[in-house]
Amino acid sequence: MTTDRQLSIAARIAAIAAVASFAYIVVNSQPTHFDDAYMFIRYANNLLAGHGHAWNPGGPAVFGSTSLLHVGVVTCLKGCLPGASDATILLVAGAIPATLGMALMVFICSRFSRHPSFAGNWVLWAALLLPVLILQETMKYHLRSGMDTMLSLCCNAVLILATLRLVRRPGAAATALVVAASYLSFLARPDNGIFAVLFPVLCLGLMTTGPRWRRIAVFVAGITAVLCLDFLVKWAVFGAGLPLAFYAKQHGVYRGYMGLALWNPVVYLRTFAGVAMPFLCVLLVCATRRTLPVIVAFLLPVALTFGYYFSINQIMGYEARFYYPALPFVVVAAALTLDDRFRASSPGSLMPRGELLLRLIVAGLVLLFGRQATYTMAQVYEDRFLQATAVDTLGLYTTESHEPLVLQGDVMEQLAGLAADAPPGVVIALSEYGQVGAAAPHVELIDMVGLHDAAFVREGSWSKALFDRRPDVIWFPHRHYTGLVAELLSSDELWAHYDVYPEAFVYGLAIRRDGVYAERLQSLFTDRWHALYGPVDPAAYRARVNR
Repeated sequence: MTTDRQLSIAARIAAIAAVASFAYIVVNSQPTHFDDAYMFIRYANNLLAGHGHAWNPGGPAVFGSTSLLHVGVVTCLKGCLPGASDATILLVAGAIPATLGMALMVFICSRFSRHPSFAGNWVLWAALLLPVLILQETMKYHLRSGMDTMLSLCCNAVLILATLRLVRRPGAAATALVVAASYLSFLARPDNGIFAVLFPVLCLGLMTTGPRWRRIAVFVAGITAVLCLDFLVKWAVFGAGLPLAFYAKQHGVYRGYMGLALWNPVVYLRTFAGVAMPFLCVLLVCATRRTLPVIVAFLLPVALTFGYYFSINQIMGYEARFYYPALPFVVVAAALTLDDRFRASSPGSLMPRGELLLRLIVAGLVLLFGRQATYTMAQVYEDRFLQATAVDTLGLYTTESHEPLVLQGDVMEQLAGLAADAPPGVVIALSEYGQVGAAAPHVELIDMVGLHDAAFVREGSWSKALFDRRPDVIWFPHRHYTGLVAELLSSDELWAHYDVYPEAFVYGLAIRRDGVYAERLQSLFTDRWHALYGPVDPAAYRARVNR
């Protein structure tokens, strides 16, 4: 058996094993506990019920979901799979674009490589790429999270495919396809905007010959027109051209926000670098002056996008959630660089031994010291930019019992159950609302941190905006929001109208005494309290304000 034949068999086995592993991962995935993912279910429920893209049934349309495209995907799946659980819907919404995204990366590498061993050899590229991508824990996490991460990655792969097709065969139809792919990437996540605009421009400017400026001008005119129309439509529908998260996640929006150090962008950059390290090493070993235009076109938009991420709070950014959709740019850049190196090398020799040794040493130094350096960088960044002072709430109230409550159940499950059993018309204010909102589409939810309600990211009194809505239940904001918690506990309105349990359900909970549904909600609260804490008397933990 020839060596080529043996390599072909090995590639097929590796590709089949990778696909089988991916199928096993999907089938054996547990329901996602990523609470924010369930907000897409709430929007989907309202869309299917005819309420439009509204956070609350009958409420105004609101630009609360960063990825309108992901809302569309989840809504379509809810409509097509009416008997499926919310967790299953979210898993499928991640598995489909994950599958398409990896398939597209394999196809792009096969389609646009030119060395005889690589060109058109999708089996070989599947064997090279899929095991590296599929067996990483980061991929598994994002596949299962239910968020828009994999959809964003898939749309970026579509953008790469359309752009490289335009580079190889320029034309009006190909340009229109790139404009459509750019907009699709932007629609998947607005922070893909740099990819959507700059990547095609760089590819046309650096990787083509002939009338480059005319081609760039045509593309820029097309994508500008589309994005301007998009902005106007969103402004007309939502009253905002950008998602509310753009404003709510800016630094300094929340006084005393103690989650800053947790969402360290250097830490997430290190996570992404670990995922992309095999491909970065290929770039270090194989890059030449000829492939510099490719590397610049693919990686400069990535670098600029990552720079933008340093300007925001990456709340719930676990496992480099914001960075991960950029992976196709690194993968394809490495593949094209590897292909060029093989095409330029002499038979039996990738490059001169001395050069190969030097490049391997550089790659080894990056592996050995690059990751360690990020630990120091993360600490320096935290010390300089992520410091916050907690707002003190000690002495604002007292309770009869000071014994710590011991949880005997799942807090989110019990809150979702309380909301689901609440009568229609109940208003609940909270900051952690994914699973609660999905479980109780009939209940009006007030988003106290402003991701789904513009009133809480505008200038003015936060507590006034809250109490003007007369919520029946207030589940206190997450403990990271020390300023909001302090303002709530300092409010005369709270103590005048609510029974306050500052330790209940971890963050604290208050029930309006003079509300229409007070008696029913107090009964539901007592039942859920005992489900969480056993035979402990909740009255002993009801607070009195200190004047």
